[in-house]
Amino acid sequence: MTDRRPFSTPLRLLDDARPAPRERAAGPSASPPPQRTPAPPLLDEPSLFYDPPYADPVHDTFAWHLVKYLKPGSGLRHQVNGPRAPTVDLGIDFVVEQGAWRVGFMCGASDAGQEHDRRCDALCIGQAAVDVLYRLRVEDVEARLHDALLLVAKWDAALFSERGRINLNTLATPEARAAHPGPDDTVVTVSYEGAREADGAHEADGARGAVDAETLRLRRVSRSHPEGWRPVYEQARRAAGLPAGPSPKRWARSA
Repeated sequence: MTDRRPFSTPLRLLDDARPAPRERAAGPSASPPPQRTPAPPLLDEPSLFYDPPYADPVHDTFAWHLVKYLKPGSGLRHQVNGPRAPTVDLGIDFVVEQGAWRVGFMCGASDAGQEHDRRCDALCIGQAAVDVLYRLRVEDVEARLHDALLLVAKWDAALFSERGRINLNTLATPEARAAHPGPDDTVVTVSYEGAREADGAHEADGARGAVDAETLRLRRVSRSHPEGWRPVYEQARRAAGLPAGPSPKRWARSA
């Protein structure tokens, strides 16, 4: 893995780094030197920076790329504790904070399976740990992260800087650029050329694995659209022994 530690310190606002020209010694006929217009700062990211070590190489890769595109002034937190529940771990891998708005990211699936992860995601949203929660597959973080982040930007454009959105659109594949998830969608799947070729023979041995390898799948749950996760949340909440949490009307107004 690439050693990224030289970039682990906070990035500071730098003044004009170019040396000022030498001024001539003042004399009887010397005129006052012209006023120099200060050059713009070279870098201004006061609270957002790559800060290893992370839990594993997948988290490291995600953080290394994500901070390049987020809006300046955002904060990035790693391994954030979710709502306390006696029977389930509700930690969130990453949380981006912009004022009171919090967007969480989960990188990969748990060993307990997809249904378990859906319940955990619903609990984090329903208990107001974050306003929006994304779940990415490990293979998509490793191989198609620019595509995944572009889809995030299509859902939540305010999370990214204008330049970050432009760069993601440039780096993403045509298939990801053609995807247009709706505001109330909870899952978006992008199929690539290799997946379409293998789809006709999906019943052959190993073909289904090839199809999965040539698709991107991103899940999103949001407090502003509780209809996408509310039924799962109610079942999971009762099983975990958690209180009901805020009402759907409060979720919709605050998101």
